[in-house]
Parts: sequence; structure tokens; C-alpha cells
Amino acid sequence: MANDFSERWEGERGRLKGALHPIKPLKNQMNKAIMGLERQSNKVSGYIEHYAKREEELMGRLIRAYEAHNEAKAKQIAEELAELRKHKLMLINSELSLNMALLRLRTVYEFGNFMSVVGSAKETVQKVRSEILNLAPDVSSELNKVEATLNNVMLEADQDFNLILNFDTVGEEAEEILREASMLVKSEVKRRFPFSPYEKNK
Repeated sequence: MANDFSERWEGERGRLKGALHPIKPLKNQMNKAIMGLERQSNKVSGYIEHYAKREEELMGRLIRAYEAHNEAKAKQIAEELAELRKHKLMLINSELSLNMALLRLRTVYEFGNFMSVVGSAKETVQKVRSEILNLAPDVSSELNKVEATLNNVMLEADQDFNLILNFDTVGEEAEEILREASMLVKSEVKRRFPFSPYEKNK
């Protein structure tokens, strides 16, 4: 089984066997998925920076409204700021989830954890894709392609080795990725942005 997986991973077979049944290396498909995730993670990061600049602008306007004793304007800006922060936190959470999925995909090197890691990464991508559809539709569209690539990898691996995938395990690992991302959001916000809702609650 280990030798079969190694051959499938590298796309190498004996001359006769390879000529009769050529295969696409799983490694190449995984690299395609990883590069796709990296590009979209970088795009999400760009969205976050945009939201951070907008947040700083709104904070300045809010302060000036208070200084002018314009409570109606201040309330309007505060509501806009609260909505913006909610969206920014969602993007930060999504970025962290994608980065942790990337970390797991980069460490796939043996068949023992291959299917569960790819499956959990696929579920994470699917969840992030749906969550940021309205905030970053271009990213969501590209993540759909990454998800399809990961799905093809799983299908081909399953077909080659007649595997039974444990979807409960996959789901648990995907949820673990998302839980870890949620735990990191608070510290990440504090580190990267001076104006955060957490500072307000101190």
C-alpha cells in the first residue's frame, strides 16, 4: 500500500505498467490546490487591509463628530463602523482558516493521513467560500475551483486504492481547523490593527 501510494503521489510506475495505465501525479494536483489557496488567502489579506484603512477613516470621522457634538452623525458612523468590524473579523477568521488548511496540506507526505487531511481542508474551503460570498465574491469563486481540485484528488485516490473514507473523522478535523482559527482571531486582530472592538471592551 505504501509503495502504491508513493507511485501514485509521484506519478511513477514501471515502464510497461506506466505505458498501459498512465497516471497524473497526485503531488501535482495537490500543488495546484495549495497554490490556489495561497493566492486566495493573499486576496483575503488585501480585503482585510482595505477594511482596516476604512475603519481608521471612520474612527477619525467619529471622533470629529463627537468633538462637534453632532450625536446623530456620530451614531450613524458608529453603526457603520460596527458593521465594518463584523465583516473584517469574518475575513480575518477566513484567512486564518485557509492558512491552517494550507499548513496541513503542505505536510501531507504519507498515505496514512492523506485522505483525512485533504478531506478536512476541502470542508474548510467549502465553509469559508460560503461565508465570504457576499464580502469577497471573486475569492469565493476561486475557492470553488480549489474545492473542485481537492475533490478530484480525493476521488482519484479513492479509486486507485479502493478506500473507504471516514467522513466523521474528516468533519471533525475540519471543525478543529475552524475552532483553532476562531481562537486565534482575537490575538490576530490586536496584533494587526490598532482599532479593534476588543480594545473597546477592556
